[in-house]
Amino acid sequence: MSKMRNNIQCLVFIVSLSTLTRAKNDAPFTWYSTIGEMNNLTALENKLLMKLETKIWEGKERIHEVQKKLQLLRESREEMLKWNDKNSQRTLIIDYQKSWPEFDRKLIPFIDEVFHLEALQTIRNFPSVSDMEAVSLSLLLLQKSYNLNATDISEGYISGNRAGKRLRFEACGYLALKSCERTWESLCRDWVHVSLRRLESGETAEDITKEVLESLVETISEKEEFKKICAGQGTMQSHKRQRENLYCQMWDNYKHPWLILQPVRMEIHSISPDVVQFYDIISEENIELLKSLSMHQLASAKTMALETKIDVDSHRVAHHCWLSKRNNTILEYLDVLVSAITGLQVSKSAEQLQVANYGIGGHYDPHTDYLDYSAERELKSRNRKATFMFYLSDVAKGGATAFLYPGIRVHPVKRSAVFWNNLLPSGHPDNRTTHGSCPVLLGDKWVANKWIRETRNEVCKTTEYIGRLH
Repeated sequence: MSKMRNNIQCLVFIVSLSTLTRAKNDAPFTWYSTIGEMNNLTALENKLLMKLETKIWEGKERIHEVQKKLQLLRESREEMLKWNDKNSQRTLIIDYQKSWPEFDRKLIPFIDEVFHLEALQTIRNFPSVSDMEAVSLSLLLLQKSYNLNATDISEGYISGNRAGKRLRFEACGYLALKSCERTWESLCRDWVHVSLRRLESGETAEDITKEVLESLVETISEKEEFKKICAGQGTMQSHKRQRENLYCQMWDNYKHPWLILQPVRMEIHSISPDVVQFYDIISEENIELLKSLSMHQLASAKTMALETKIDVDSHRVAHHCWLSKRNNTILEYLDVLVSAITGLQVSKSAEQLQVANYGIGGHYDPHTDYLDYSAERELKSRNRKATFMFYLSDVAKGGATAFLYPGIRVHPVKRSAVFWNNLLPSGHPDNRTTHGSCPVLLGDKWVANKWIRETRNEVCKTTEYIGRLH
């Protein structure tokens, strides 16, 4: 037990060091991977401190500000090294992440350029963001493996024994975030609870608010429900009335010219929100053409953040690409087809077709398709009114599309498509459309997404009644 406690103490020593922002270049050495290197790390820093002190004594300006900073750093490091525990280890990594880049920006530039470059080179060897994440996960794994109490760890105790320093509020919030990202429900709730208590006691940290912490609990609840639905244990089984109202029919969209002679088979999966599936609407030849057009363009899947930035996202494990209609008659044909089935304007009111491929384990965590733009941005581009998703393959096992609030899963059937509205008739987002792609267990999954915008579809009501026609 004492050996385990020492290991945890050392991990916390790094964990408490890590939540500060660092320069882009990662350190070539991973500090989180070894405890013994902590002394070498402080020795490396000490050389830099000595050189800075030399520069100070040479008469540079801001001497008082720099000396105060150096003294605080020295006292902090000496205190951390006394404990040699996991909490202190994390606090130390956080300090290296935050204090030195800030020190560089505010204080070092007034020193001569040669020394500035030398100092920057030393700082680049300090712990990186990857060290911060890795040591946090190491601590969480130890907590999970030995069933340790989050409150005890945050106060510096392991199995009732004083093992190190108290974790900062910022570190507790970061551990809550990482445990929730990993869908470790009990750990997530424990660290959120610890963080909320710290917040109520007056502790603060940038970007960690009560709303953020509570949203983590909501997200973990959604993920747990998502898992149940993927496993066939969704809440739909308890909605007897809704099940009785589900049906299949031939759909011609009010005698649309394209569909009068050959209506499409439609299955209603959910009413409120309406989720429908159309069968046999795309040919094998067109499916193979879409795959061939996509094959050399596929890249790691990205999602659109709230600030409308595009980022690679670990919440979506897949490859995708966007296909332009330029010189591709198949894409123009699909626009006309989707418009005929849904009654929506598609050709000039939808995004490019996105083709995505999910391999073994490929998935997409619960999300909504509507965009949370700022008011100004939304007025310019309008929101995603509806989603029309083609299934370009069957999936041997797994890969269903799970809708959280109706508690249903739609299985991929090659040549079919699933359709739903993302917005309410009022134009406000409908969070009941929260959905995700269940992990692929056997085979692979190909889909093509068409997101239809509000532009030119403001008064179109046809799609709101697709799921209510008998």
